[in-house]
Amino acid sequence: MVSQMFKDDFCALEEQGVKLSLEEIVKLNALGCRCENHPDSLAFFALPRCAFVQNGDDVLTLREPTIGQEMWFQNVLRLFDESDETTMFLLRAMSMTMDYELPPWSDVKGVSNGMKDFLANKMRNFTARQVMVAVNYCLFGCDANSGEKPILPQEEDGEKEQTTLDAPELSTTIGVVH
Repeated sequence: MVSQMFKDDFCALEEQGVKLSLEEIVKLNALGCRCENHPDSLAFFALPRCAFVQNGDDVLTLREPTIGQEMWFQNVLRLFDESDETTMFLLRAMSMTMDYELPPWSDVKGVSNGMKDFLANKMRNFTARQVMVAVNYCLFGCDANSGEKPILPQEEDGEKEQTTLDAPELSTTIGVVH
């Protein structure tokens, strides 16, 4: 087995003009394999969680936030009232959507227009609950191997949530891409 970590480091060292002996190559590869396969390293090398909300041909793909997406979200929080749960929910979902270009966080008007655009074009066929399940899965995850299910948002007063974004009650598909 050849470690991907070793491959990356080997190429970087070669570009810098460093020549490794065969013994050093074998040793570095073995260390890379140990790092990548150690139980404490699995979270570091794991792929990000992805969730898909689908209605017919419409698919909303969310992913575990990257460092940049998380920084954008944290900076945008300073510009809006954090007690407004709807705005916070839209900002979080917007920041996690894979094929959506985020406006500059410092542009309040651009972010507000971005939220309107996101709601109108990306979330129009999904319920808020469906998107919330996908966001929760991407943020907090679950262990699919053990059969654990993601935590679902609670419905109030035992009634089915009727809050939709121009759509009837739909099924939510959540998956992990490996």
